[in-house]
Amino acid sequence: MRCRLRAMSHRGLSFLTGVRLLKMVHQRRSLIAPRNQRSAPFSLHSVIIDTSLYAIMRPRRNTMADTMQRFKTLFAGSDVDYVECEVVNATQRYLQLREQGRHEGFTPVIVTLDDLILDEITEGLENAGVQTVPELVRRTMEASQAIDVPAFFAHAAQELPAETAKKDQQISTVDDYFASGFSASPDDDDPTTVDFISPFQADSDNPVIIIKLPTTAPYEALAYLCMGGWNDCPEPAIQVAVSRYWYEKYGAVPAAISHDTVEYYVECPPQTDADAKAVAVELFYFSYGDAVYQGSETFEALANQVYSSRQWYVWWD
Repeated sequence: MRCRLRAMSHRGLSFLTGVRLLKMVHQRRSLIAPRNQRSAPFSLHSVIIDTSLYAIMRPRRNTMADTMQRFKTLFAGSDVDYVECEVVNATQRYLQLREQGRHEGFTPVIVTLDDLILDEITEGLENAGVQTVPELVRRTMEASQAIDVPAFFAHAAQELPAETAKKDQQISTVDDYFASGFSASPDDDDPTTVDFISPFQADSDNPVIIIKLPTTAPYEALAYLCMGGWNDCPEPAIQVAVSRYWYEKYGAVPAAISHDTVEYYVECPPQTDADAKAVAVELFYFSYGDAVYQGSETFEALANQVYSSRQWYVWWD
């Protein structure tokens, strides 16, 4: 599994930002090392920052035209089409294309294009030893068939700390993640409203487009974009398998994707307390904790957010 730093939206990195990045790397290395080999706490006195390191950390800025050309090159011959869209109209345009795609046999996905998401596809091609995106998609879809999603969730449950409402109780059921007596309910007056967030989080230099994938299986979008496989973000085949699982249960489809987020449009969202709780816990597993620890903050809030909601948001650090 690859480790990468989160993308910076600023044109340059200040000295203090550089120090923060070094501290992040130090902490990450410490966390993944065996306990008896973990390094001492971070100290600025132990770090030498020179201009060459600063230059390495400062990202090169590609123009929007550069990014679009790279996208077109990667997807040449793949039958993937795209339409340009304004960020403010991205959700409305997506919903229009979704209806059109039902009749014409394609799947639309809002994509925030940047170097990171294109790097994922490039590395995916190299790692799979294939030359084209369709070949990569076939490999990923084949691998996804062997993944047992409930087993994946069970494994994630064993790895994630159980910082729940019942801190002293061993987690054995979905209800154990929630406070006693809690019953989920929609936290929005109109949970059917959809307005995707990730397009608005795009850097001004990164184009937001809607790609039209030549498939009627919407979960294949994660294979086309080779989403995941870095830090705690699940590998592309797992992304596909989990998305297929949610599609079959709730009609959830990947609708808006950036290099570190997936937003789902949900046709048949949870309508019961039990289903809302189950989805909340599954999102917790899938995001490796980020949906709660860096999002809703509590399982109860997350269950309320997904209850009857046509929009789910997943982010990885």
